[in-house]
Amino acid sequence: MFASARLLIKKLLFKAVGFLSTRPRLKSWAVIVADGLGIAARLRQIHQGMAFPQAGAEIRYEPAKLSQLTPRARQIYSELKSAIKRQKKEDG
Repeated sequence: MFASARLLIKKLLFKAVGFLSTRPRLKSWAVIVADGLGIAARLRQIHQGMAFPQAGAEIRYEPAKLSQLTPRARQIYSELKSAIKRQKKEDG
């Protein structure tokens, strides 16, 4: 039960951060209130712990050696690389 409550709180905080990031005035007001309640430092720690890449940011991952992958993973990897190349050619 504790884990499900924790997960619910995490989801709510994640949505709140997304909501506040699009509303700077509300965000600054929320920071002032959090400072007044003495929870600002803890909220910053939580926010830093759930940092996520910005939309449109390119994430690159390539295994050290393709031989480290399973045969199915190698097949999926090569299909993805081909699809990315095709998409880049279509986009210009």
